[in-house]
Parts: sequence; C-alpha cells; structure tokens
Amino acid sequence: MAKRSMDNDGASRNGKATGGRFSSRIQAAANTTQPDWGRIDAELLWKLIQACTENDGAVMFGYSRDGGAYSVKIYEDGEPNKIYCHNDGELIDTLTYLLEA
Repeated sequence: MAKRSMDNDGASRNGKATGGRFSSRIQAAANTTQPDWGRIDAELLWKLIQACTENDGAVMFGYSRDGGAYSVKIYEDGEPNKIYCHNDGELIDTLTYLLEA
C-alpha cells in the first residue's frame, strides 16, 4: 500500500481526514454542550450550600481547567473532595445524590 503524504495538521493532502487516535475524542467534544452553571436549578444549588454549611463545611463551584466539565469541591472536616461532571444530567444526579447522603 502506498504511503500517503500528510499536511502538518494530520490531514491527507487529498482532503480526507486520516482518522487519528484522537479523532473520536475531538468529535465527541464537538458534539457536547459547554457547561454553564446558569442552566442548573438554583434551588438545587441552594440546598447543597445549606447542607454543607449546616455541618460547618463549604462548597465551591467552578469549571475544569479546560472548561469542559463542571467542578464541585466540597469541604468536610477541613478536607476537600473534588467532583467533576461532564454534562448537566450527570451534575444534577451527583448533586441530588449528595443531598440524599
């Protein structure tokens, strides 16, 4: 089989993608919605804040470094526990679980 010449970006010169090992990850990332705390039910977040602070704990909300996931850091007994959720459904399930525990 003849070797195809490649451009610097990994695409073949005939215009077809080469399908490298990261192509499925890149495609999956392109099909996902960026995390946005504005879409999350404020009452659910408020209940988690109340539950954490009631027991002298704390909670911090943010995003992963790459911005592709929600980050929730819960402090209990001075020890942080960080949780990453990659979509709204996963985050809501996790927060609900934490409130029930």
